[in-house]
Amino acid sequence: MASTCTSTSPFAERVRPSASGESPSARESFRREVTLRRKTTYVVRSQDEGRRVVLIEHPLESEWTLVATPAPVETTAAEYRFRVEAAPGVTTDFVVQEESVRETTYALSNVSSEQIALWLEERTIDPEVERVLRRVVAKRGEVEAVRRGIQTLDAEQASIFNDQQRLRENLSKLGNSSEEKGLRRRYVAELERQENRLEALRAERARLDVEWRRLQEELNTLVRDIAFEKSF
Repeated sequence: MASTCTSTSPFAERVRPSASGESPSARESFRREVTLRRKTTYVVRSQDEGRRVVLIEHPLESEWTLVATPAPVETTAAEYRFRVEAAPGVTTDFVVQEESVRETTYALSNVSSEQIALWLEERTIDPEVERVLRRVVAKRGEVEAVRRGIQTLDAEQASIFNDQQRLRENLSKLGNSSEEKGLRRRYVAELERQENRLEALRAERARLDVEWRRLQEELNTLVRDIAFEKSF
């Protein structure tokens, strides 16, 4: 007579960046590997007067690998078969241990502080992983803030270019009447003001370009350093 009890728990965790030879989008991601350990205990109770051999049939699942378990006497496509000797009147425990590695790739653009908090609450990451990821998310936020600043400057610059084209077209159509001369002076003054603004925009964009490259390199370094292993 045999009964079973099965338990599954995290056994080890590995976090690492995606391979450096992959595409830029892939490099801005990390892979999390969690090794699960499953333990199934077969309890064999022999009521016979003599020793007997029990053949235990354990399901074979492709995503699980046997570890720290005696070799089966037979393996089929669907199950392992283990030979267990049961002494009379004695309860014998036969333990089958298996491991399964589950890998998930996370794009950094999709990892938020809320997502990290959820993983922590669900205990799918530990405080050490949390600290590393929060540093990456915070640095990515700095990079994105500068990128948005550059986009804002570019949008203003494009708007000024369009307005200057309109002003120049209007200037080309003006005659020599006193009213048109007044308009010409106003248009020229506006163009001068816009040129001054464009000069300031170019200087600010150059500064942000340098800042963006610095922050992006810091982010790249953090991502490359996402590599550690942990046993539970």
